[in-house]
Amino acid sequence: MAEEMEVSETSKTQTGKRRLVIILSASLLALIILVSGVVLIAIPNEKLKTAYADFTKEEEWDRIYHLEENGYMLDNGQFIRVSFAFVVTDSSQVTALSDGQSLLKYTITDVISGKKRSAFRGPDQLRQFEEDIKESLNKAYSDVELEHVYITSFVIS
Repeated sequence: MAEEMEVSETSKTQTGKRRLVIILSASLLALIILVSGVVLIAIPNEKLKTAYADFTKEEEWDRIYHLEENGYMLDNGQFIRVSFAFVVTDSSQVTALSDGQSLLKYTITDVISGKKRSAFRGPDQLRQFEEDIKESLNKAYSDVELEHVYITSFVIS
């Protein structure tokens, strides 16, 4: 009988140790996953950081005009939905962009209507498209000078 109790206590002790090992292993795994997630989120994407480097100064936020997503027809008949952020040289020019949305949308439509889907493939083509929009808008608006144009989202269907 003493042997049975000793075996029973030994198996209880081993079961307790197994549970402890499982709990510690699961906790360690969860900690590793948590730390990895924080590191991946906390480390800034260098491309994103350089693309929006101009947005880092507090006073520049007053000089940004966001145009909501609009739909446009590409040269080949495909449809694109695009939203933009425009950085102007003076915060008073934001009102001019907002008040002149018809001219803004017309100018963007004029530029986009001559583009094909390939104009939106890759970062170099997107930067060139942003530059084309900037040049066209600077010509269209006599009282507004754009520093930068950023595509904030786009979907081609």
